[in-house]
Amino acid sequence: MVMEGKNYLKTVPDFVRKMRQRLVSNAPPNNRILMDILRLTEAHPTDVAVTLLRCAPSCDRFAVQTVRALFRHLRCLDLLVAVERKHGWDTLLCVDTHHYAMGLLAREMHRTANPLCSCIALRLLGLLSTQERRWDLPALAFLVEVLECHDMREWSDSALEIISRRLQSKSKEKRRLALRGLVVLSKDPSLAEGIRSLTQSLMGLLQDADGEVVALILSVFLNELEDRATLISSPTALQLAEVLRPLFDHDNSHVSLLSIRLFRALIELVMDKGKKPLKKHVSQSLLPLFFHCHDQNWQVAEASRETLLCAARFLKRRRLKQLVKKEQLWKFAECLLTEDRNRAAEHLRQALPYLQSPQEPLREVAIRFIESGKGRFGAWARQDIAKAGIRAESQLETKITMRLPPREHSQYG
Repeated sequence: MVMEGKNYLKTVPDFVRKMRQRLVSNAPPNNRILMDILRLTEAHPTDVAVTLLRCAPSCDRFAVQTVRALFRHLRCLDLLVAVERKHGWDTLLCVDTHHYAMGLLAREMHRTANPLCSCIALRLLGLLSTQERRWDLPALAFLVEVLECHDMREWSDSALEIISRRLQSKSKEKRRLALRGLVVLSKDPSLAEGIRSLTQSLMGLLQDADGEVVALILSVFLNELEDRATLISSPTALQLAEVLRPLFDHDNSHVSLLSIRLFRALIELVMDKGKKPLKKHVSQSLLPLFFHCHDQNWQVAEASRETLLCAARFLKRRRLKQLVKKEQLWKFAECLLTEDRNRAAEHLRQALPYLQSPQEPLREVAIRFIESGKGRFGAWARQDIAKAGIRAESQLETKITMRLPPREHSQYG
């Protein structure tokens, strides 16, 4: 069988499908069909592999068995064992799990430096550009796993175009895969302009309740700013600052960490004309950052201290900056209350939610902070404390007067 020129692109899938129909029928395969399989695989291994992978979730094991035979023929034994160990071949048979198996296969091909890896990815890149949507998810799952392959770099522009179109997909899994792809592509300086053009779309997706999705978006922004050569425009800085502040308290500690790191980058890289409008947001971040300096996740605590120092410097508050540098955090809190007498109500309202934090260290810091500011908060504080979920003043008093470590020995001072 001879296939030459452009016709083979259509002939290979047609032949493989006819071959499959023949083999799953009652008629036994003859030697001619088996020889044709071998010749076709040797001549066009990529096209055979892609066609078989697309046929896989089809109620029979022909496609999967033939893919395995193909890799065995190509002596990809490590790949076969790795996918078998993770039950990838069985997963490939089911429509609902097909994309997971494609991702697994891509990872293992990339790990074992399989020569077909980038070839299959490029063929899938073409399919994602032109063909039916029903195969979008498995093709995208494969592509995302191999974007870091050296051979794929010259196709990064095409990959970015295809991936960016999936950001607004109704499928949550497609959006997640697209964001995973963007995390990789955002490390490439040559794609910086294309990534920046997606800023508004990514901002909208930050409202997603899924911590993994939010973490991926924050990672894209951080990668974009990694080289420190990109200044942030005033409108973008204000939008980001408004969205990032609530994320400091996210249930997912990784999201907290990334949001705090991004907030620091935002402060350092905002354009000069954007600094004045940003001051309000930076001022409002001081107390939450102070609380997270005591976070039980040491990475979050460290990032909070670094960002708090950066924020004090940005606001030109020398005394606060010196106290953070010396790690005298309780003196920082007292100084903040003293210098911001007219913002006592705001500071209290920021502190109250931490009384119900799932982290005991943050609850204890909140109790101590409220205790230290009782003289400044005034009589109205009782009503706000009650609204925060403390049912009786006596409960708060019990918490406030509970034995805390002496200040000079406390881990919080």
